[in-house]
Amino acid sequence: MLSKISFWKLALIFSVAFVFFAGILYWNLIRSLEASARLAELEKKNGAASGNTVTPNATQIELAHLVFINQCATCHGSNAAGGTGPSLIRPEWTFDDENVAYIIRRISEGSEAKGMPPFAGRLRHDDIVRMAVYIEGLNEADRERKGKR
Repeated sequence: MLSKISFWKLALIFSVAFVFFAGILYWNLIRSLEASARLAELEKKNGAASGNTVTPNATQIELAHLVFINQCATCHGSNAAGGTGPSLIRPEWTFDDENVAYIIRRISEGSEAKGMPPFAGRLRHDDIVRMAVYIEGLNEADRERKGKR
């Protein structure tokens, strides 16, 4: 049986751990809410994307970045370089219509085997297309930085 001192030490450890992890969750919640509010503001101001294409202008890139931070950064990292999920910056990727369609499908359907949830019910199709364009842009910027364009 645990003595009173052991019980209180254990209670203190659990309390500190709870406060620490609750703080992390709270911080992520605040970031997500801020991104959602900014996304709503930009969409109200500029209108949502329509159809299957997204014009990669500054507003659309910002919208995609906010969706990414809100939905994907927890697993893929805020800079898409990986976290619990893989890096989305991959020099071997080429972004033709087939590969962009693959990314849209992967975001929509997820990958149960790799632990990625489907986002078709969580995000609008417009936002999924934005994400594919955003990921393409991140990889394009990475290739330009490395002089592999």
